[in-house]
Amino acid sequence: QSANAGWIIRQDGSAEFKGVVLSRQLAVATGTLAFNRPSLSPTPGYEEITSIIVPTGYDIQPWENVGETFVATAGITNASVSAQSGAPPDVDWGWSTEVIANTNWSGTARILLKITLHAKNVVAISGTLRWRLYKVT
Repeated sequence: QSANAGWIIRQDGSAEFKGVVLSRQLAVATGTLAFNRPSLSPTPGYEEITSIIVPTGYDIQPWENVGETFVATAGITNASVSAQSGAPPDVDWGWSTEVIANTNWSGTARILLKITLHAKNVVAISGTLRWRLYKVT
């Protein structure tokens, strides 16, 4: 019997799929770093507070990565967060990551990450910043 309806999985484990696209997550680089911002200016609204540039060590070919897509995630563990007096429970924080295909004058081109802290009513934060770079295939 054929997969005329789009797919079929047989009892013997064999299968047929029509028009299938397979994809998977491919973590190509991960890392951690100590993050400590002991003195931040609190903001009453959710805003970008500070950013850091993180080298991933993932090599790329300059000008040739147009057909490749990368995404990244970041977050903090073992966090210690201090809030503006009187603000709790109205305190929030989170992270965004931007992937930078960095070409340099000489040497190997590599992916960098711009990791940004977004926060509301936070006056200090420290912990272990964990990041992960994925190549979308």
